[in-house]
Amino acid sequence: MREERGSHRGGALFERIGDAELGGGVDGEGRPVGVDHLAQTLVAKKLAAVGFTLYAAESYLERHGFPRKDAGLAGHLVCAYGGEIAQIEPAKWLADLEEKGAGRVVLSTGSMLGLTRSIAAGVGVGVLPCFLGDAEPTLRRVIEEPIGKTEVWLVVHPDMARVSRVRAVIDFLVEAISLHERALTGVS
Repeated sequence: MREERGSHRGGALFERIGDAELGGGVDGEGRPVGVDHLAQTLVAKKLAAVGFTLYAAESYLERHGFPRKDAGLAGHLVCAYGGEIAQIEPAKWLADLEEKGAGRVVLSTGSMLGLTRSIAAGVGVGVLPCFLGDAEPTLRRVIEEPIGKTEVWLVVHPDMARVSRVRAVIDFLVEAISLHERALTGVS
């Protein structure tokens, strides 16, 4: 059960999240769930919505061509997410395409950096966070606008949020992420 907190810290609104909401792993939006061992109420703040879209290396596109909009990923090699990270919404979008026979998965990994490197090496097309895909000079967006997003949350115990060195890190993260919000969302 979420309750809005009336206090603002450094201009940022925080929410309190009770342990009944937390369960372990991440949900379809990438939020933490299922952490049953946490008996304390935590302080949480949504820091960003990270946009994802489909990328391919220029070398891949030269060999296999650009996917046609009317054919999905048919005839293309696909690099996909595996493990827990496969539960985020953008990864599910790609998995749904693959289930419909649109492309063949040739690589599956639980590492975003591993996936980024594989796509950049020309192994296949894949869904990446826009801030990673756009920063890789050999990659091109196959779909210009983000096809999905996942949220980034900062979660801290209330007692720790008052410790000056922890507060300094929180303030730094909030400011750094707000400075790079456009790159994170992937909106052009």
